[in-house]
Amino acid sequence: MKCENCGKNEVTFVYQSNINGQVTEKHLCAECAEKLGYTQKIAAHSQRMMQNFFGNSIFGNSFFDDFFSPVPSLMGRMLEDPFDDFFADMPALCAAPAQQQEQKKTDELVGKEEQSRFAYMRKLNALKLEQVFFDISDAVMGPSGKRRMDVVVQIDPARYDSYPFNLKYGVAKAIEAINDAYRGSGKNLLLMTPGRVGTSSPELGVPVSFRGISNFSAVCEVSDRRAGFMPELSYGSHMFQDLVEAKILYGAIYGDQRTHVWNPELFKAQRNLFPEICPGQMELMDMIQVYEVENLYFWLDAISNRGVCGCEK
Repeated sequence: MKCENCGKNEVTFVYQSNINGQVTEKHLCAECAEKLGYTQKIAAHSQRMMQNFFGNSIFGNSFFDDFFSPVPSLMGRMLEDPFDDFFADMPALCAAPAQQQEQKKTDELVGKEEQSRFAYMRKLNALKLEQVFFDISDAVMGPSGKRRMDVVVQIDPARYDSYPFNLKYGVAKAIEAINDAYRGSGKNLLLMTPGRVGTSSPELGVPVSFRGISNFSAVCEVSDRRAGFMPELSYGSHMFQDLVEAKILYGAIYGDQRTHVWNPELFKAQRNLFPEICPGQMELMDMIQVYEVENLYFWLDAISNRGVCGCEK
């Protein structure tokens, strides 16, 4: 059986996950399992099991000491302080046994939906965010860590959808121009693009080549049901392989239960730099926004498949 990612090597690694009762499997060769981060997931999971079995660290401060410790990683570029205190303020995980018993009694008084909401708020509060740009789960790709974002590039899905079909390639050229304008600047760029990035069909997304986004640090595909845009990163495609090899983080805003927070208007009050970067494409000024931001970070947890982007306090 051939690897479902590269289609060349024999399968030596099978990864099975069960999310809300839905079981999925990945059949990969050793090289692709390492490249896509699955071997790191297994190692981290095994480490937690050993800690739970042989020690009391689950009730102390050391439970997550090595959970996100810096290790050589395929996607290590530009990562900062991997999840320093992501779970530091989570009482359900860090409480003493007696406190946990008290918490259990309290939890029995509220429904499962409320318990889930409380757990979510504890995790989100631990990040100490002033504002949240997006919070997504089961829709990210990359290593666990924290990455600063200096520039946000947003493409309005509705305006892109209504733009003439034969002119949509001009949008791709504008993104390439932004990509080139920041090359060598040392700034990390985040692209929020409708539908499928790099598609050859402009009606499904912006048909930008990988070269046109090669300087971006993170890319998020954004769904829009009114326009019919839907994220779909094809594993094994050239675009997917290029994103992995270039260490570009990936996320998807689906607009369903996988998207906990999505605030596309967060930076609207800031100055749009697009006219200065692309003065020859002023007709796209209302469609493409370029914001230079401060204190914006992208946190990604590969184990739980959770991504949060927001402004620190």
